Amino acid sequence: AFLCVRICGFIACFFVIGSLCAGFFKEGSIWAVTVRGIFELSGGIARTSVFDIDTREVLCCLFLGFGSFSAILQTASVMKNTLSVKPFIISRLIMGALMAVFALVT
Repeated sequence: AFLCVRICGFIACFFVIGSLCAGFFKEGSIWAVTVRGIFELSGGIARTSVFDIDTREVLCCLFLGFGSFSAILQTASVMKNTLSVKPFIISRLIMGALMAVFALVT
C-alpha cells in the first residue's frame, strides 16, 4: 500500500509541476505540451490531441521513449540504491530523442 501511495503521489506531484511549468508558454503550444509530457507522460499525451497526426506521432514517440520525470522517479524509488539515476535519465533522454527522430523520418 505504501508503494502505491508513493507512486500515485509522484504522478499527482509531477502532473501539477508540469501544469505549472506549461503555464509559462501559450496554452496549446508545442512547448507547453512538450513540457507537460516531459514531467508527466499521460498529461502530455492527452494534450497532443490539438495537433495534426504527424506532430502527435513525434511527440508521443518522444514522451514514450523518455517516459517522463514522474516515471523515472517512480522507478528510482522502487529500485532504491540498486539503480543509479543519472545513467538511467541519460539513457531515457537518448531513447526519447531516437524515437522522435525515427518518427520524423518515417
